[in-house]
Amino acid sequence: MKLVEWDGRHREIRSRFEAIGSAHRAEIVAARRLRRLPTDAWRALASAGLFGLTTRGEVGPRAGLSELGAAVEGLVCGAADAGLAIAVISQAALSIPIVDEFCAAGRRDSILAELTRGALAAFAITEPHGGSNARDLRTSLTSDGRGAWRLNGEKWHVTNAPDASVIVTFARTVPDGDYTAVCVDGQAGGVHIGPVIETAGVPNAPAAAITFREVRIGPEQILGAPGEAPTILKAAFLRERLLSPFPVLGFADHAIGAVMDFIAQRHSGGRPLGEFQYVQGRLTDAAVGVETLRATAHAAMARYVRGANASAEASLAKLYAGRVAVALATDAIKVCGSYGLLEATGFPAALADALAATIAGGTEEAQRDVVYRRLKRKKGSWHLL
Repeated sequence: MKLVEWDGRHREIRSRFEAIGSAHRAEIVAARRLRRLPTDAWRALASAGLFGLTTRGEVGPRAGLSELGAAVEGLVCGAADAGLAIAVISQAALSIPIVDEFCAAGRRDSILAELTRGALAAFAITEPHGGSNARDLRTSLTSDGRGAWRLNGEKWHVTNAPDASVIVTFARTVPDGDYTAVCVDGQAGGVHIGPVIETAGVPNAPAAAITFREVRIGPEQILGAPGEAPTILKAAFLRERLLSPFPVLGFADHAIGAVMDFIAQRHSGGRPLGEFQYVQGRLTDAAVGVETLRATAHAAMARYVRGANASAEASLAKLYAGRVAVALATDAIKVCGSYGLLEATGFPAALADALAATIAGGTEEAQRDVVYRRLKRKKGSWHLL
């Protein structure tokens, strides 16, 4: 039962990447235990064109983002694991569109070719002292007096950092304090990548700290015009929020099917589990949450694709996606009882991933703030759309 469906092109994309997720499921699950990116799966995604969807190519970056949503949904459904999708979103929704639109012409094509073929990009904004609060950046960019700059500072919990070839980061220029976006070579002198951070959620999208110590930045590495960095960052966060429901929807398609198969085979007191109202209640509540999220996610994405302001709608979708993800994983475990706690089901891992999703890319409180500010501006009309 799906109240909202992808169109034909999106269905083909979803099916293509679901097949890749299914073919690489064992590797993707094993990568969780090793806290590493599943490299064969990553190469397969690149070969299938995943990282070119959000460039200024055939359909353009806005429509391409909706195609990326379909691809991520399919990937997670096939893999029965959402971790890899986080690495994909960081690459294809945060870093690649920025390189495509704002990188200097002499560097853009070579970097973009590298990234679309599967080289890793890291989007580094979070700092140890203040999380993702972009208004409180301490990373600095100081002129060397000869037309270049020196980058100093530390970024924290950067997805894809351990093997990043390219780092898109943000700093404050000295002494004026303006935000500036920068494209850094991951192997440049002065770039130090820390060990993989041992998180409970999405460990197969490995993250690490990055320290910049007197990293030389040439003028060709500055992204965008002076003063444009806040706009670049705002657009990137919007893309991330718009995509956040689709891994949840992909896992939901897998999880509800797995739970239905389980209750069809299990009995309690001589009765099939599916005859108990509490089991029916949990599954119907899950279906209601998932289909409501699907409608919300598609509405927000459609608004974005047609060029309308979709900020509040994206925050609403991300906020609700986190709730649905936590509830879905919890209900799957409870319905399946002790079986649901087995790592082999993927449900405990999904719960850890779901909790991570309520924090990564902006906390629930940050999303509420965006929605509330839109409500205040509506002046008597409470609805967002």
